This record gives sequence, C-alpha cells and structure tokens, in this order.
Amino acid sequence: MSTADNYNGVDMRGEVVLLTRNVKVIGDDTDSWGGQIVVSDNIENSGVKRSGQLTLDHVEVYNCSQMNTFRSAIRFEGVNNLTQVVRNVAVHGSLSWSISSQFSSNVLIEDSAFIGARQIGLHVLTS
Repeated sequence: MSTADNYNGVDMRGEVVLLTRNVKVIGDDTDSWGGQIVVSDNIENSGVKRSGQLTLDHVEVYNCSQMNTFRSAIRFEGVNNLTQVVRNVAVHGSLSWSISSQFSSNVLIEDSAFIGARQIGLHVLTS
C-alpha cells in the first residue's frame, strides 16, 4: 500500500527478504575466489553429447563467484537443450555477478533474490 498520501507524495516502502535457507552453498573466499555453480552442454571427443541441467529451489548461495570476472555465483554457459530452473533462491555476498547466462536458452529465474553483488546482479550475454 502506497504511503504517498501521508508523506507529501513520497512513497516510503521497504521489503524484507529472508536470505537463509536449509540448503546452503557457501564459497570459501581464498584469494577472491568463491564457490561457483556452472552448467553447460558439452560434446566429448567421442562425439557423445552431454546436456547439463540445473534445478535449484529454496537454496541459499553465499560468498560465491570470482572477483572482477564474469565467473558468477550461478553460471549458465552454452546450455540450450534442457530447461534450467532457479526458483526461490537467495544469492548474496557475491564477489562478482550473482547469476550469469551466456549463449544459453530456456533459463527460468523466478521468485529469487540477488543481493550484495559487487557488480550488476544479473549478467546476460547472447541468451
């Protein structure tokens, strides 16, 4: 509900986001490297095609990614065959982007919070 009528047109609202979850991925900050979750499709030397798939639901991701790079906490690179789902996820304390999608498709992100990243929370390149 807007508070603009009570404060001369200024809408003063805030949001509360629960960052903690029962399932946690916590990166260890060693030389500005944290943990990373990486999903990609791959063709092996034998010609066998491997399709990566990720479903994260109600997971906390903390202190992940690599500082000053495109290596985000959750990263999709060249994923095109299967649907990727990031739902009800809290990513915070990232050293770089919180989530990145490069040359990928079928990535569903919903009802998630990306807080405290050093750079823009979401990075999308040709996806």
